[in-house]
Amino acid sequence: MICTEKLNESATEICRTLRGNGHQAYLVGGVCRDLVIGRSPKDWDIVTDASPDAIKSMFSRSLGIGESYGVVSVMLNGEAFDVATFRQDVGYSDGRRPDEVRFVQSLDEDASRRDFTMNAIYVDPIEGIIHDPMNGHQDIENRVIRFIGNPMDRLNEDRLRALRAVRFSAQLGFDIEDSALVALKTLADGGDPFLSKDAARAVSMERIREELSK
Repeated sequence: MICTEKLNESATEICRTLRGNGHQAYLVGGVCRDLVIGRSPKDWDIVTDASPDAIKSMFSRSLGIGESYGVVSVMLNGEAFDVATFRQDVGYSDGRRPDEVRFVQSLDEDASRRDFTMNAIYVDPIEGIIHDPMNGHQDIENRVIRFIGNPMDRLNEDRLRALRAVRFSAQLGFDIEDSALVALKTLADGGDPFLSKDAARAVSMERIREELSK
């Protein structure tokens, strides 16, 4: 269970609307990580099994800003919320974004494509219940940053994850799990894209600057 007093009322209302129309709906990612740690969340991301078209049909003020990735921006009570459809990512030929996105109906399938276990925690804001298929809550308690699955696979999919792992470690004071640290060092020893001429193609300078600023 989590403290429901820290929940955003508008985000909860969006989840309640999705539920009322027969869909699953959860808070996910950084918001859940912050709630478990005890920090006040800044971003309130929502995930659902509803398709982007279905999401837009339920909310009069919505915009498919990342619709190819299943993300719809919903405006409610003067706030904007990203509402994403459960998905699986297929192929990462550019080392940054998936080549193909497939919408799925399962929370577990959605969780398996995320980067770190601590970012694959789902919160039901209506019941105040945590769904944690990757044991991220335990890793937060142990103050460990752990990739989901094989660390090198996750890093090769999206090179930004290397910088995010180091940023989270510095920001939260968490240790990087041993196999993840080995993978990060392997990338660095082999010519990490952040240090090479390929950096601009793999990860934009803006995203690198954003991670460093955080």
